[in-house]
Parts: sequence; C-alpha cells; structure tokens
Amino acid sequence: KYPHAVHFGRMNIEKMVLSTSKIRAGIESGEYNGWDDIRLGTIASIRRRGFNPKAIEKIIVDSGLTTSDAKFSLEKMGSYNKEFIRDKAARTEFLKKSPENGAMEIELCLPTGETEKGFIEEKNLKKGDYLYLKKKGYCIVDSISKEKAVLWFTHP
Repeated sequence: KYPHAVHFGRMNIEKMVLSTSKIRAGIESGEYNGWDDIRLGTIASIRRRGFNPKAIEKIIVDSGLTTSDAKFSLEKMGSYNKEFIRDKAARTEFLKKSPENGAMEIELCLPTGETEKGFIEEKNLKKGDYLYLKKKGYCIVDSISKEKAVLWFTHP
C-alpha cells in the first residue's frame, strides 16, 4: 500500500533570503559573507543574530502545523526572543561620542548590513553576551578585541 503523504507549509521570514540556491549564488559572488550572514534566514544567521533556540521553537509551535505557509516578521520573532534574553542582557547606553572616562568603542551591525559606530561604558564583555542598548534595542556580542567590540543588532 502506498504511504499517505502530508504537506506542511513553509516558514517564511519577511525581508530575509531563504532560497538555498540564491544564498549559495550570493556567497559565491561575494554578496553574502557566508551562511551565517545576518541578512539571510538560515539557522546559522538567526543564531548569530542572538536568537535563542527556545524562542524559535516557541514561535513555530504557536503558529501550529498547517498546509499554508507561515510568514513571520523580524519584529514578531524579536518579541518572542526578548522573553528569553531580557534577564541575561546587561543594560547600557549607546553613545555617539566617547565620554571622558572608560568607554569602549563598538560597531553595531544592523539587519540591513549597514554598521553604526559608537561607544558604551566600559564592560567586561565576551563573545555571546547580550546587551540592551537604550534607545536602540537588544544585541549580541559577535567579536571583541582590545580596541572595539562588534555587536549584532537582534531587535528593538
């Protein structure tokens, strides 16, 4: 007897590239830095942007299984993620100019691929730490050196 096939809809993330053939072509042409480029909708890029796996699981479970495609916005994903990272995030201010005492230079990478340079008060940061920048939102430390920290913006 032939097995019964069930079709489930795809999960789409607005404003993110999900097509593997387009992603591969973009990586080969240099448009994207790799599978974890934050403009892509891959698990690696979502993880790099600081999304907690439990937040992704919760949004999928809450949307339910249907035969139609499910469309998520980054804002909705961000609100789910905020529940899981809120208590882990150190609070600080994003400053355009360096204050006179103990500031760390940062480069904030936005979802569009653009960057914004600024400063935060000196913190004992390490890769993977979450920060809440007042008037900006949540971000994750992607890399850190003595000179500066590179932060990926996760969501407002």
